[in-house]
Amino acid sequence: MESKMTHRDLCSIAAKWLLRHDENTTIPNCSLVLKEVDCASGYGEIPDVIGFGSGTSVLIEVKVSYEDFIADKLKPFRVDKEEGMGCYRYILAPTNVIQKILDEEGFEFSSDYGWGFLEFDGSKIKIINRSSDMTEKTSFMAEKAILLSVLRRNKINGIQTTGELNEH
Repeated sequence: MESKMTHRDLCSIAAKWLLRHDENTTIPNCSLVLKEVDCASGYGEIPDVIGFGSGTSVLIEVKVSYEDFIADKLKPFRVDKEEGMGCYRYILAPTNVIQKILDEEGFEFSSDYGWGFLEFDGSKIKIINRSSDMTEKTSFMAEKAILLSVLRRNKINGIQTTGELNEH
């Protein structure tokens, strides 16, 4: 049985959670959170949610089905960790999808790729396991392209410095 939660719903929940949550010693709260930003930078990755704060970045990829997870894991910026965004990288999915991922993949994906898992149980996000620190493997050029795109679109003066920006 697949989740009835939409991708957009989970992206909004993840963005709000990344701004302020109770697990900030494990995953930093971010002062700037962007969701579904497509900047046509040539880097290929369109992060579902990416947050910046405290000199780091946190990427959350939202999956509403196991098939979506499988398709995503084959993308070039997943296979080559150094092409991806996020010093810390997470998969967020509803409980039934996370359970299927763990049943089929175990924690092998997490250990091979360095990703952590977040579970949404219908009311809150729970950390299943932590992401590795991927700072050494982060494409800061791709992150900079996204930030510059958002700054250009918001004419620099009108940008929010704390809060959620949606650039879909």
